[in-house]
Amino acid sequence: MLLENTTMGNGSMLDELNERIEELKNRVVEHETKSRRIRDLESDLQLYGERIVELASILKSEEDDVDQLEGNSIRGMYLSLLGDNEKVLAEEKREYFAAWLKHDQAVETAKQTRTEIASLRARGLKLGDLRSRQVALFREKERFLIEADDHYSEQLLALAEERGVFLAERNELDEAIREGFILQEGLDGVIRELRQAQGWGVFDLLGGGLIATAVKHSNLDDARVKIAGVQLQLNRFKREMADVDVKTNLEIEIGRFTTFADFFFDGLMFDWIVQSQISKSLSTVEQTQRAVSDCLNQLSLRQEKNKARDIAIVHDRRNVINRA
Repeated sequence: MLLENTTMGNGSMLDELNERIEELKNRVVEHETKSRRIRDLESDLQLYGERIVELASILKSEEDDVDQLEGNSIRGMYLSLLGDNEKVLAEEKREYFAAWLKHDQAVETAKQTRTEIASLRARGLKLGDLRSRQVALFREKERFLIEADDHYSEQLLALAEERGVFLAERNELDEAIREGFILQEGLDGVIRELRQAQGWGVFDLLGGGLIATAVKHSNLDDARVKIAGVQLQLNRFKREMADVDVKTNLEIEIGRFTTFADFFFDGLMFDWIVQSQISKSLSTVEQTQRAVSDCLNQLSLRQEKNKARDIAIVHDRRNVINRA
């Protein structure tokens, strides 16, 4: 009975120490995660800035081409004589509109990125002495175990440390799953707008007139606005997946700049009113949504295994105490 009481007491003291250590560890992880996210966002923001400069140059070039054809340039007059002026002008306007869409999207995404960085910094944690407090707690725990000099205490410690690893992983998995669901909601919003545009587009092709065209364009514009938010959500989800070491297939690369938004617009921007392009863009978003669902399924399976092992550790701990 005395041994059992001693072991129970040791277990209780270990629990208290481990809880304090675990709390500090979680706060350190939270701080490091937030710092890493700010660094990643700042890196993204630099890329967006470079992209904006690049697209601004392209936009100016496309604008000059349109102005040349609409003015009294030699090229414009030559094409007029050949009867090709209107055709070439329409193509140049499409290219100008394509450049404007990408430039506008990059500016909006950069704006949202700056807002997120400011928000993370405003919620910064004051963790000045966390590391020294961690060291002090570990030394206290070490002294306790030396003084206990107990085989059962060593077993309880090993189980507590193993459980700490699984609980830390569970927190990372929870965060990744949360970001995945947020991303899915964002993709759902884009899909709704595109499906509505697709429906109005069919009506437009059947002679729906100016109202159908206007509604379709409104849906497409709403989808364009939502894409900037989805881009940030996609980046956050990919970082969370990397934290839990789950490989993703969410890389969409256009040239040297990787963005979901550019890939989305590559299907849509060259002819804003062509129905087949709306369908292609919708297919792109739905494909991304399926990939996100696959990732969430992987995370859920990992989470279930994590919980099962946690239950087993708690059971093992009870057995140690009962055997004492």
